[in-house]
Amino acid sequence: MNTKLHFFTRILMGMISLALGAVFTLPLWKIQLEAPQYPEGLSMGIWINRLSGDLNTINGLNHYIGMQEIHAASFAELRLMPYMVGFFIVLGLLTVLLNRRFLLTLWFGLLGGAGAVGIWDFWRWTYDYGHNLNPHAAIKVPGMSYQPPVFGSKTLLNFKAHSFPDPGGWILIGAGLIVFALVVFEWLRKNPQAPHKISAKVLQTVLSFGMVLGLMACSPKTEPLLYTQDSCHYCRMTLMDPKYGAELLTQKGKAFKYDSVECLAHHLQAEPGLKAEIHSLWVIDSEQPGNFLAAEKASYLHSFKLPSPMGGFMTPTRSTETAQLLQKSFPGEVLTWEQALKALNQTAKTGNASHSPEMLSDLEKAKLEANHGDS
Repeated sequence: MNTKLHFFTRILMGMISLALGAVFTLPLWKIQLEAPQYPEGLSMGIWINRLSGDLNTINGLNHYIGMQEIHAASFAELRLMPYMVGFFIVLGLLTVLLNRRFLLTLWFGLLGGAGAVGIWDFWRWTYDYGHNLNPHAAIKVPGMSYQPPVFGSKTLLNFKAHSFPDPGGWILIGAGLIVFALVVFEWLRKNPQAPHKISAKVLQTVLSFGMVLGLMACSPKTEPLLYTQDSCHYCRMTLMDPKYGAELLTQKGKAFKYDSVECLAHHLQAEPGLKAEIHSLWVIDSEQPGNFLAAEKASYLHSFKLPSPMGGFMTPTRSTETAQLLQKSFPGEVLTWEQALKALNQTAKTGNASHSPEMLSDLEKAKLEANHGDS
């Protein structure tokens, strides 16, 4: 019986093993806390051998409600994980060099087992962290526990807690999924009844997993705008209108949320140095609330008949055609992103746009001129 691996499997397994080295330099997991009093949020990053982020502030807040302080020295896992990842790198390279199918299966089985134990251990820590409270804490809420989510989002008092993989975590998840696909592919190869087309399909799946998860690990992602809960990063007001909103993503993956395009524009103008940190800019599609549009690709209707939350009278749409259709009901000007920025920045200099002749649409200007002529 042929127990050797396909050449493609060996190449991909070698790449995966080497890619695991990046886990030593990237955070594995991120816990983000959002609250009105912390508009920029508080975060904690979990790395392979350390913790990072706003630990001092988080520990200070936790003290008042009786939660334990978080210190890297308290986690034996942070001392073990470098050796575990190193083991999987070595085992992966041995799989390539020795060219044996059972080593591939062993690699996947051990990683899957380690992952399951790791998730359970993480849940166990969050449970103890959120339930084992100091009975003498300054603030006590009867029956209240503060267990953060292992994965996803959860409201804890006036905080919104988010827990998701960071780039290093996505690399580990992606490695496991790709090797699982390789195990299936190798099983199909040795099974004479397996149709050849299925094997080819598995190869395509492997490549797709690699590409998608690689992008997920490297690209910052938008965060949903939580209306009536999130506060605008610029004006500090609560987001209220689901048809409006914007988000700025930094190169490091931090999301700044705004209640309108005008607040995003004014923030960019107020902090010119911020432009060097921008990964991408997003605006809410007014026709499909909840959906983000790339700010540079959206079209904007500037109409004084259609108010936006902070008085900029700027409404984002997905296309010029959509903006022109909206323009029939709300007379105004259809603008590009650059034109919208210029208009909103001018508004910031002159005050309320509705009283600024420089910002009026052609129709409004004509009315003003007619009124001046009559007088």
